[in-house]
Amino acid sequence: MKRLILITTLLLFLSVPFGVWALVDVNNPVPNDGKIRIATEESTSSSSSSSETSSKLLTISLKKLTQNIFTKSQPIEIEVLSQIDTDRLQISLTYDNKKISLNEKNDGFTSISKDVPTRYTYSFTPLTEGVNKVVVKVQAWQNEANYPETETIDLVFDKNLEIVPQTDQYRTNYTIYQIVMFVVFMIVLVIAVFFGLKFGKRFIHWYERD
Repeated sequence: MKRLILITTLLLFLSVPFGVWALVDVNNPVPNDGKIRIATEESTSSSSSSSETSSKLLTISLKKLTQNIFTKSQPIEIEVLSQIDTDRLQISLTYDNKKISLNEKNDGFTSISKDVPTRYTYSFTPLTEGVNKVVVKVQAWQNEANYPETETIDLVFDKNLEIVPQTDQYRTNYTIYQIVMFVVFMIVLVIAVFFGLKFGKRFIHWYERD
């Protein structure tokens, strides 16, 4: 009888480690309250689909170019990098048309090649000072599937309708413009003085003869 109890106790003692090992997830070695964790096809496919959803087929970068010193038109450059070839790429711009005006039409579709950075330029004319948010939405269609991507850019104009901050090229262009205008003014002034003196002398001679 004592031998039977001893053998039973020994078997129970040896079976405990195997029971604990069966209740532990190998990838996450924490006892799971008796429920064995199994990676099912559903969870695997779910993680795979989320990876495909989060992958970006379009990459957009926005850049402000140099403002026109005469018309105050402010161009922006839209660079699109696509991971697919498509002839149905559409760019739409959302903005407050009471504060800025778009100078080009952006309706219709265009084509884009895979892995080739493609640039598009649109310009806005400021109607009043202030901050203007421009939302750029690029959509690509392939096999009836739509792949949209959106970016925003702020256009800030001061009371003189100049972009803030000004680019170095704008300041350079404005300085050159001022110098040219000064030179033109001086040339016109010299010509006016020359002809004024010339015709003035003739008028004086004519007046003295009479």
